[in-house]
Amino acid sequence: VGQVGVMVAIERSLLAAEVQDLDLKTDLDRYGEAQELVELVALYVENQTDIEAGGGTLSLAPGASNGFTNLLGASSAIKLPMGCAVAFFLVDLETAENKWVVASNNKTLAITNTHGSSPALIKVQLWGRR
Repeated sequence: VGQVGVMVAIERSLLAAEVQDLDLKTDLDRYGEAQELVELVALYVENQTDIEAGGGTLSLAPGASNGFTNLLGASSAIKLPMGCAVAFFLVDLETAENKWVVASNNKTLAITNTHGSSPALIKVQLWGRR
């Protein structure tokens, strides 16, 4: 109780104007294993796009299908300019109201490269429980 059992680090490249879904249940970690999270405890997202390459802002929002709405609600998004990061942490892991449950109908985050002509690089770290 009160412990994190899984830490997953993911890096992704996005083409210009591309949208990719991060699936908290089925995406693979660097060892080829599905994350299979049942609860998210912390999330760190960093826009590592190279300023020299002329990249732009990334957007993080619930996915269109089975969107993970626990953080941002159903229709909100966070914009991440180049070189910026955002982190979410649960402070009280024991209170039932503060759980970020991951389920088959509540599991995807959409990552969008809003730049129309340059690729982007994003780093995501997840901490959770299986």
